[in-house]
Amino acid sequence: MKNFGNWFWGTILGVAVLSIAGGMLGGQLQRVGAMPMKMQVPEIAPVPIQRSLVGARGRETQFDPYDPFVDDAVVERPDGWAPDRTPSEGDSVRLAIIVDGVGVDDTLDKRFMQIPYPLTFAVPATGEAPSETLRTDPHELLVDTEGARSVDDVVKRLRQIRGGGVITPLAGNPSRPGPLVHRLATSGAFLIDGMAGGSPTFFDVAHGRIPSASRDIVIDAYDEVGYAAYMLRQAVHLARRTGVAIVVAHATPDTYEALRSNLVRLTSDNDVQVVPVGDLVK
Repeated sequence: MKNFGNWFWGTILGVAVLSIAGGMLGGQLQRVGAMPMKMQVPEIAPVPIQRSLVGARGRETQFDPYDPFVDDAVVERPDGWAPDRTPSEGDSVRLAIIVDGVGVDDTLDKRFMQIPYPLTFAVPATGEAPSETLRTDPHELLVDTEGARSVDDVVKRLRQIRGGGVITPLAGNPSRPGPLVHRLATSGAFLIDGMAGGSPTFFDVAHGRIPSASRDIVIDAYDEVGYAAYMLRQAVHLARRTGVAIVVAHATPDTYEALRSNLVRLTSDNDVQVVPVGDLVK
């Protein structure tokens, strides 16, 4: 009986030792095993997501390419600043692209600054002033008057960023243009009418007193790459037909991708030159 007890407990102890040893060996093998290869995920997807409507019979409606109504973001251009002559087929035409909302997100600012064209940046009149120099050419740097509490705020921000002009709101009810135009006349700045309400309220007062022009198209009223790319094409075609175009975009990742992916091809195929918006005012 005693021998049987020794044998029994010896067997239990042996099994326990083998289990511990097996666990330690398995852990060692797991530690030294090869790790999965690191996957490089692009910061911005190179291709927009393809969306479709799926019904009971499967895919019914394909949403890409997007074909929006252009009129929703296009305003009628007032007379006085665009060329009177229609460009010929061999003429180079000019396009100004204003990127609104720069100076808020440093990461986005750096992305837009890497686009190899003289894009015009518009900085909010309120909030903290950008810590870095965004543009050295004043013709490429504006103050967005949207939300400004006073004309003094606009002029102060112009001095802070060393900007060359202002852009008035794109939507809403226009404020009285007289005080702003008067102050800009004494500072030498130019004005781009954002065409709030579809009306050239500021341009009508500014024209003949200070250099001025009006925006034509907002290319990213919908914050989607496909929409912004579509509207950018319309802006290029407008410049090709009339000699000039001024468009407004916003500092968003989708707008950046639309410009990065399409601007080189569209401008080269249509002989369009991207210029600072200050080069187009009269």
